[in-house]
Amino acid sequence: MGSKGFSITDFTRKFFTRKNKYFNYILTAFELSLETLLLLMVTVGFSAMLLFLVNACWFTYKDTHVGFVFVKQMGNNYQFFKDILNQDILKLSYYLTLSTFILCLTIGSACQFAYLGRYFQGTSGWLQKFMYWGIPLTFVVSAYFYRWPIYAVDHWGAVYILYFVPTLCVYALCFKIANKLLPEIGSIIRAFMNATCFIIDRVQPDDERIPLPVAEPDCPDPTLAAEAVNTTKVNTTNCDSAV
Repeated sequence: MGSKGFSITDFTRKFFTRKNKYFNYILTAFELSLETLLLLMVTVGFSAMLLFLVNACWFTYKDTHVGFVFVKQMGNNYQFFKDILNQDILKLSYYLTLSTFILCLTIGSACQFAYLGRYFQGTSGWLQKFMYWGIPLTFVVSAYFYRWPIYAVDHWGAVYILYFVPTLCVYALCFKIANKLLPEIGSIIRAFMNATCFIIDRVQPDDERIPLPVAEPDCPDPTLAAEAVNTTKVNTTNCDSAV
């Protein structure tokens, strides 16, 4: 009988099931992609709204007497605020959110590889995650973009304010993506070792493996060995005769 051919129905029935780990992985990745897209859109909109509010407050403040004194005495800071707030606010929010998401995802992936992601998942409550992970990450992200800036911002406080809201909005999802889709370093090493053993077993079948050497009995003199065999035969014959 010939072998059964490929069947789309059987493949679909076996692959598209919750018991299939590959299908589960693809489904999880798709769900996280939709969640990421939605969160990025909300974060861009929320950041843009805050920047529009800051922009309106700034232009109202600089027309007051205190604002006029500030402009005269702090000319460099005034020019900085003017350069930032005169940009396209929506475009600025988009770049801030996207760059923050990429950096937080990189940090989350590194933590997942180094067995630190399990501590984030083990931290119960959003307040504890906010205190132990969110706030420190705002400093890390701000320090990174202060050192390698996307926009030429020379004021540390301004960089921190710009990246504070996007970091707090996206960091939890970045760690969730890393936990759901990426393995830990121990799992990678274990998979590599298993794959290596599987390949070795396939390349070298059992009938072609070199047998282990068998220890031979010590017999330095063939004459002595022959005499020992003859003596054994004589003793066996005598025992039979006695019986």
